[in-house]
Amino acid sequence: MGLILVGPAGSGKSTSLKILFKILEILNSNIVIDAYNLNPKSINKFELYGKFDDNTDTMHDGILTKIIRKTLENNTDLVNRIIFIIFDGDIDPVWAENLNSVLDDCKLYTLPNGERMNITRNFRFVFEVQNLKYTTNATISRCGLNYYSSSIVNYQTLYWKFMIDLLSQFSLKIEIS
Repeated sequence: MGLILVGPAGSGKSTSLKILFKILEILNSNIVIDAYNLNPKSINKFELYGKFDDNTDTMHDGILTKIIRKTLENNTDLVNRIIFIIFDGDIDPVWAENLNSVLDDCKLYTLPNGERMNITRNFRFVFEVQNLKYTTNATISRCGLNYYSSSIVNYQTLYWKFMIDLLSQFSLKIEIS
């Protein structure tokens, strides 16, 4: 359910996810990959999860809650769909601890108003981080962990990746020998 990709910028974390998505599509032509990229440090906890207004007794969904609710409501094709929610940035206990029950075996997402959503098996939560400095043991123990070393990717590799991406915008095919 949860995966933490640890490594410095440019070490291949995002590229390996794109390769994974492509492989999943190749292995099963019926599969559809939905990937949502979020930077939880750029918004506050209420914008991410939502907020319950005691005065009006109403729930205002946050970005993550809207994504999960929309996906679960449109469950006509959930069998052939894998949803990746990618958190790009440090895993801060301020927002990450709320996901521990989702990453557990119970897969239960509890909203600030007490509403509970059962997260289906086709959801995956991916955390792309530079290090685990602020991550609690509770979150780490609920996730798989992949480490990316900066020594794997050198400047030549980055140059060719940039050139291939640039040339692919012009529909040019190149071969590297």
